Amino acid sequence: MCARLRVSRSGFYEWRDRDVSATARRRTDISRVVEFSFTESDETYGYRRVYADLVRWEVDCSLELVRSIMRELGLVPCQPRPWRHSLTEAAAESARTAQRTNEIVARLGQSSTEISSVVKLITSIAEQTNLLALNATIEAARAGESGKGFAVAATEVKDLAQETAKATDDISRRIAAIQSETDQAGAAIGEITSVTHRINDYTSTIAAAVEEQTATTTEMSRNVNDAATSAADIAATISGVAQAADSTATGATQTQTTAQDLARMAAELQTTVATYQV
Repeated sequence: MCARLRVSRSGFYEWRDRDVSATARRRTDISRVVEFSFTESDETYGYRRVYADLVRWEVDCSLELVRSIMRELGLVPCQPRPWRHSLTEAAAESARTAQRTNEIVARLGQSSTEISSVVKLITSIAEQTNLLALNATIEAARAGESGKGFAVAATEVKDLAQETAKATDDISRRIAAIQSETDQAGAAIGEITSVTHRINDYTSTIAAAVEEQTATTTEMSRNVNDAATSAADIAATISGVAQAADSTATGATQTQTTAQDLARMAAELQTTVATYQV
């Protein structure tokens, strides 16, 4: 009986180990398919979409098994990454655009300054022309009757010089206004650039925090999955011990029955011997 009991227990453990090994191999195979589906999606699929892939590929599994495997492998969908990358890139592009605009405004200010120099030159020429016209008028008056035609021309030149001076003054005022607005625009763009750089810094900080949070969540999921796996192993071991105990109890019952049979046979034998002695 003891030999049969040992064989029974050995067979049970062998069956249990073989079953666990087959389950582990199946889980490993499914894990490979899950990882392939996740990788092919550029690491964007959640467990439901990965499960849909496996169903389409006729892989025998459950939704909970796919989720458990993804947690175990740390396959966390990277939906946050696109918006994080886009936000960071948008902030950087905004900073670059503001910088380019600032450079354009600076060049515009430089051009306004150069125009001011040209206007000053025109103003100087107009003043000199006006002075020459005045001198020509004086000389025409000295020439008397013969200088009347020259005096008319000098008067026209003088009027033209005055009109030029007025137009030059108007242009100067307009250029001064443009320069003032350009300076204000440059200051505003400088502030925008500064704010954009701060936003970029904040975005980088947020991205790092999200990355760290994702890593922490992944680690927590892995730890929870390990704990669940350990609990499942313990449950399987307890189940094996319980079945072994049942086998032991069955063997003990059979041993007790055999002992009772032996006792009965001994009693019968003793009765038979007593009969021969009489």
